[in-house]
Amino acid sequence: MRESQYKPIVLLPVFLVCEMLTRRYEYRWADGVLIKKPIEVSAPKYVEYLMDWIESQLDDESIFPQKLGAPFPSNFREVVKTIFSVYSEFGLIDKKELAPLQELIESIIVPY
Repeated sequence: MRESQYKPIVLLPVFLVCEMLTRRYEYRWADGVLIKKPIEVSAPKYVEYLMDWIESQLDDESIFPQKLGAPFPSNFREVVKTIFSVYSEFGLIDKKELAPLQELIESIIVPY
C-alpha cells in the first residue's frame, strides 16, 4: 500500500469493528509514502488507514484517469485487485450488486 491518506469513504458496521476488536491479531500499517516502516495500530485505526488508502487511489487521476483517452497506469490491475479484495473481505458490497461484474472480478482477483 503506497499512497497518502484522506478521509474514509466507508463506515463499517459496528458488529464488524467489534468482531475485529475481539480477535487477538496484531495490526500493522505502512503505506510506503507517509508511513514507510510498519507501525502497530488498533483494528479500527487499521480499517481507517485502509479506507483512506482506497479513497486516495480512487481520487488519484493517474490511476483512474478522468480524461477520455488518458492511459491507465501499468499497476492498474493490481490497484483494482487490492480494492476489490478489501471490499470482498469485509463484505462491504452485496454479491447481488457485483453479479454483473462477476466475470471481470474473477479475472482480476485470484483466490488466496
